[in-house]
Amino acid sequence: MTQKRNKKADSVSLNCYTIRFNKKNKGEFHKVKDVFSPRTFLKEMSEFMKFVQTNAYSNEAQNRILYLVSKLNLDEKIFSGVMKRGHNGQESDIDELVGDKPNTVSSIKSDQYNSIYFYFLLCLPNPNSDYMIFMAQTYKQYGFKDLFTEAYKKYIFHKYGEEINVTISPLSLPKVFAKFIKEGDIRKLRFKKHSLPKFVENTLGENDNKNVKDYEVELSLRAKRQGFTGIKKIDFANVNLLEIVDVGFDYDEAFADVSVNGRLRYINITHPERFTATYDLSDRVNLDKETKRPNYKELNSEALDILNTEIIVNL
Repeated sequence: MTQKRNKKADSVSLNCYTIRFNKKNKGEFHKVKDVFSPRTFLKEMSEFMKFVQTNAYSNEAQNRILYLVSKLNLDEKIFSGVMKRGHNGQESDIDELVGDKPNTVSSIKSDQYNSIYFYFLLCLPNPNSDYMIFMAQTYKQYGFKDLFTEAYKKYIFHKYGEEINVTISPLSLPKVFAKFIKEGDIRKLRFKKHSLPKFVENTLGENDNKNVKDYEVELSLRAKRQGFTGIKKIDFANVNLLEIVDVGFDYDEAFADVSVNGRLRYINITHPERFTATYDLSDRVNLDKETKRPNYKELNSEALDILNTEIIVNL
């Protein structure tokens, strides 16, 4: 049985990144097909699939594991599926409520893992691309992307040695940034100066560090009702915020708290190019009533649609 997600805690989002390759001590990124040669994307992804399917990847501290649960798509352009990301710590109990009373039904030992499912997608946009697109499901504080990055770099090292470096960076799409600003509810702005202005140097005590660059000053503006609608009129693609927005305070960067569909993002509005393309699919993917997990076939379908209609066409 399935139901629509309607709680912010149960949200399903996809963050988007690029994966690039370059040789050691050389800054130029190489075409993906040249890195994988003589294997095709399909054959390379098939080998990576075996790497994360046959044995679980474990980090150096032995407190995180990652492995493939199911393949959803694998062809000459796209590899998508579901992985489990597990973490462990001190021994803990599994409790349930019987009425209002707690009841311990099991326990997780310190050498066992609490594992959660995550969707992912890898795509080679075209045969001559010097990057792959990586889409990763986010869920609360359990960082799937970081462990995936570690596992994938380990795989590349195992396959190609230390000559090939892997860089995984946020995918920035100006149109997605503009959509967040125009459609979002902006109730808080922060203007930051990355040093201590002269006029407040007298706040330093006799024994304080006197290096003004070791301090930061922030001007915070909060809107109680309507929000900051003037920000929505700025053409961030063609203007520099520092040049047109004067708040009577000499700042280096500005940030906005932007809420879209109940989800809050902290966005650097002086550097739109640092904005990570993120898609909230909470109202488009069904939730299993028992497991609380999303329908991953639906999630895969939505991700493929976003990939083809919003990401690739705007690169």
